[in-house]
Formats: sequence, structure tokens, C-alpha cells
Amino acid sequence: MNYPNDAPYADVFLCNGEADIHDYYYISPRPIQEKSFYYQVNRTGIEGRLPSVFSVERTETSARCCEIFCILGGEGELSYRNRHYHLKENQIVLLLDHEAHAYAADEKNPMGNSWLEFYGAESHRIMQYLIEQHGPVLEGRIFGEICEKVTDIQQRLIMKDTYQPALEIYDILLSLLNYKKEWAGEPVTEVQESFPEVTAYIDSHLGQKIENQELAQICGISLPYFMKRFKNYYGATPQQYVMRRRIVKSKYALIRTGQSIEKIAEVMGFCNTSHFVRCFKHQEKMTPSQYRRAYRL
Repeated sequence: MNYPNDAPYADVFLCNGEADIHDYYYISPRPIQEKSFYYQVNRTGIEGRLPSVFSVERTETSARCCEIFCILGGEGELSYRNRHYHLKENQIVLLLDHEAHAYAADEKNPMGNSWLEFYGAESHRIMQYLIEQHGPVLEGRIFGEICEKVTDIQQRLIMKDTYQPALEIYDILLSLLNYKKEWAGEPVTEVQESFPEVTAYIDSHLGQKIENQELAQICGISLPYFMKRFKNYYGATPQQYVMRRRIVKSKYALIRTGQSIEKIAEVMGFCNTSHFVRCFKHQEKMTPSQYRRAYRL
């Protein structure tokens, strides 16, 4: 099938889903400059759930990008450096794009991913070291930390796609360098009750109804305790946070796509167009149409 976003990067690409399966996708308008002094993003995206048939194979290439996958849910398989790995929720996967590798989603329980592809500075050497020291799959409390940092980069790019996240990528690499294998036995909930996984889940399910109970279950804690800790951490209730994220992504859609106001309201999970307009105006002090006219690129 013709898959415009990933097909040029893969030797084998199998997918039985939509042509664009990403909940969010960004590709840099700049050509890759491998000797860049700064860390730079090439591509990044979120897939709340991959299609039941999804498989990618890449042979060795000249492109020297690094890639980090945060497995948000589901299961899959990875073949890399002559070893086979079973992938599952709450794992971090480290890859060097120019090396041969293959990965696939489990047909009965497809993966959801938040991922980042980057290059520049000492990124390749550092990733090489990390993979040699720990292997390509990390787990434990490192998951929440890295997932939160990747999500932060994506959120900033949604607001301004020319944003340069060199410092944020450096921060991710520092966190990975501090990884210890004994962390793998520690529960993810030690990192702010898994709030990074919660926010990543919210971002990949904005078009659906999101219940507080299901967010608490992601953390593995009671609903009352989750509500209290979430508000203390983010200064907002979970539903207030969900609304903020819907407005943020709506703003991106208004200025970066030609979708109608009605379509954006539907995709972002608002009850109807009137509800969308009312909530948008309350937060932005202007209607979606006014915002589009003022900021459309």
C-alpha cells in the first residue's frame, strides 16, 4: 500500500489500516545534516493504536538518525542486532536507524507508540553506547521520565513547528545515560503515579470520551487519590487538562490544515460544533474562525 509518511524510510512496509494512522505526525522541513552541532528532530509522532497488521523492515542505510519509541500499550516484536525482543507496554526502545532492524505489532493486541527520531551532535555515539550497555529495550521508571520528555517536545512542535528542541533532546540523552538496569524491577508508578503515560494516553485519545476512572487505572491507584495527585501536579482536574489539550490540538488544526470547524470539533471529541466554539472562545477569547483568520499560515 502507498504510505506517504513511512514508505520512503522502509524496505518492507505492511499495513492494513488507514493511509495515515498517526494521531500526531511531524517531519522536519529541513534536510538531515548529520554533522549538525545541535541536536535536531527529523520526525516524531504518536500512534494511539497501530493497525492489526503492521510490520516494518529496514536494511542498513546511510542515514544516521537515532530513534526512541515509548510503548504506550499493546504488544509487538523487534528484531535487532541478531536478537529478538518481545515488546510490551511501558518499555522504551532505542534504535539506530541506519542499522538493519524489523518490528511489528501483535495482531490481537497492537501497540500504541509515542516516538522521536533525531540526530546531531553526539547523539549517534551516545545511543550506540546505550544500546551496547543495556540493549535496545529499557523498562522500569525510566519509561515515565522519557515518555514525558518526548511528549513535551511534541506539544511544543504542535504549537510551533519551527521550534528547535536541542536542549530537550540533550536532556533525554542525559536521563538515558543515568539509567540503571536495576530500575527494570521498579514499578512505573513511582514516577508521579505514571502521569506521563496518562498525558500520552490523553493526547492519543482526544477524539473519544475519556473517563477519570480509566486514567486512574493507568496509574494503578484509586480514583480519589489519582484526582488529588493529578490536580496537585498539573494545577487542573483531569477533565480540565483534557479540555486544554483539545484546544491546543484544535489550534494546530485551525492554522495548519484546511479542515472545517465542524470536522475539527468532531475529531477533537467535542459534543458538537457549538460546544467547540463555546469552549474555544472561553479559553482563547475569540472564536475558532477568528483564530484561523488571525494566525493561519
